[in-house]
Amino acid sequence: MTRDRCRSCGRAFAFDPKDTPSNPNKVTDKRFQSIIRNVSARETISFTERQVYYEFDGQVHRWRHRFGRIFRRARRARTDPALVRRYCYRWRGVHGTIPGLLGGVPGVDVLPVPPWPDLTSYSFERVLVTESAEVAAMLVANNVHFEQNCAILSADGYPVGLADSLLAMLRRNPRLQVYVVHDASPAGCSLPLTLRQADWFPGDGTTVFDLGLLPRHVLARRLYSVTGAPAALPDTISQKLTPRETTWLEQGNTSELEAIRPSLLIRGIVRGFARRLEDEPGVEPRRRDDSVWIFGDDTDAYTSENFG
Repeated sequence: MTRDRCRSCGRAFAFDPKDTPSNPNKVTDKRFQSIIRNVSARETISFTERQVYYEFDGQVHRWRHRFGRIFRRARRARTDPALVRRYCYRWRGVHGTIPGLLGGVPGVDVLPVPPWPDLTSYSFERVLVTESAEVAAMLVANNVHFEQNCAILSADGYPVGLADSLLAMLRRNPRLQVYVVHDASPAGCSLPLTLRQADWFPGDGTTVFDLGLLPRHVLARRLYSVTGAPAALPDTISQKLTPRETTWLEQGNTSELEAIRPSLLIRGIVRGFARRLEDEPGVEPRRRDDSVWIFGDDTDAYTSENFG
């Protein structure tokens, strides 16, 4: 084996763990491949570059803290996002396209748009609104819109060129149910209220269900968070949160939805839809804890806050 090639396949290595200036985390090809496999559920799920970042940061700190001490407290992302992007560039240059990666890398910058040949032929009973186009595109790339029979829009205009037409179509449904996912941040937590305004879904018959991410989810699961400048919350937001959640946000804490692996995020959304179906008249609800909706694989406790 040469210094820069694999003995078994003869291919060049993307990373040299001894090259400290360009590889300060001493990442090897095997470790980076493990990161991609984890975030993509072994190349079965599409994902965003930001989700790669959080997966990378988590694995790097697991290597450094093998006994799990870091997970006994709230997790803080410590890796430079620009460094993770450079790692993606380097991997691509040596090994080719990263299957499933959406955006952020040359050649995959265009976010996928669902094929809507004739919007007038669709009649969705529900719509999922995300805070960002990246999350919406990730869900579409994973066929959530087809499998769950729901339209998917983002607050910042996804799908580009079709968002206004989709919105107009959805407004015509008097039984429409609106679901929203967002960051645990002042802007994110205000999104369900924003969706009741005139340019979204102002009708009295439309119900908006908040599927998270809320501060309670971050605190319960010790999800990644960052701390910025203190923020004052309007009463319209704070009255929907617990005092602990309000304090957490006012202290400048936030957490991104993309800190959750795509497989777990999709699972949480699907279970959120199922919870609402169980609450329909004539359907006996299962026993559950309504206090928290946790995006995770070790719990079945979900809740949908009603902003209708």
